[in-house]
Amino acid sequence: MKIRSTHPFASCVLAWIAFFLSSVTNSQEPNISADEALKILQADEGTWDVAVTFWMRPGTEPIKSHAVVTAKMELRGKYLMQQFDGTLGPELGNQAWTSVSYTNYNASTGQFEAVRMASSGSPMIVVRGKATPDGKNGASMELSGEYMMAGAGSEATERDVIRHEGPDKCVIESYMSFAGIEEYKGAEFVLTRAKPKTDPETNLTKKEHPMQLGNFSVSLAVKDLAVSKAFYEKLGFQSVAGDGKGYLIMQNETATIGLFQGMFDKNILTFNPGWDRTTATLPEFEDVREIQRALKKHGIELSTTADESTDGPASLTFSDPDGNMILLDQHAPDPKKK
Repeated sequence: MKIRSTHPFASCVLAWIAFFLSSVTNSQEPNISADEALKILQADEGTWDVAVTFWMRPGTEPIKSHAVVTAKMELRGKYLMQQFDGTLGPELGNQAWTSVSYTNYNASTGQFEAVRMASSGSPMIVVRGKATPDGKNGASMELSGEYMMAGAGSEATERDVIRHEGPDKCVIESYMSFAGIEEYKGAEFVLTRAKPKTDPETNLTKKEHPMQLGNFSVSLAVKDLAVSKAFYEKLGFQSVAGDGKGYLIMQNETATIGLFQGMFDKNILTFNPGWDRTTATLPEFEDVREIQRALKKHGIELSTTADESTDGPASLTFSDPDGNMILLDQHAPDPKKK
């Protein structure tokens, strides 16, 4: 079934829907720093359930739909990528759709900006807007944009009013105008953060791969830090942390390595629970002690252990069957106390 371009929902909601997660958590004044804006985007990572209601035209009966969104930071952790997957319901032939957006913060204008695209073939839409703090609930936001409606050759407008109801829920009302129709409420989205089921024995999330080990890197034991640094720079790595005397952390587009001189004898596989590759704390993660309990349950012998009576930063070590050392080194605070 091909959606008609004169249909307001089909023309812009599918392209719009992939954006709102990045907006609903903005609890800062418009003039915020780039670092603060990045944390706002990172807070929206995760999986969300979306109940959708839309109106074909003013005064028509509402049509219900559902979607699931997966959001994560990409492009070296600078942009929030959101992918929606859903169906349009029986009224529109149960057509499946996918919508993707990339969102960042423009520090020069104090606005969040997003580009959206959808499998419906509707035009790419760019929207911009600022937030107004709303106390403990987060923030309210109004976003707007103009675009040419696909197939109709007419201008269309979009105005999205977002109400954030705490960290796990938001309501978005989308107002639109097109083809001479005055602005009306064309869609409403109720977003709820998905709550993963957990194993009561380990408190780990039940999933196909339950271990959330965090950022991965290889810690290399080197003889001469300067020589090793020069070598890996030829491979496209750049220094991102370290004292330059005893150790350096280096990254390229996809990998992270640590160079350590005189600190240990063998290379180590390192995981940092709670961190992404920019060392920013993830909104949700498994504490190293929970991972420790799961490892013991699976019969893995630990060389060193994390103190179960503490919380926050801790580490543990163990070896794989070939003797390669594995380090789980958590620097992030207890996720339950954030």
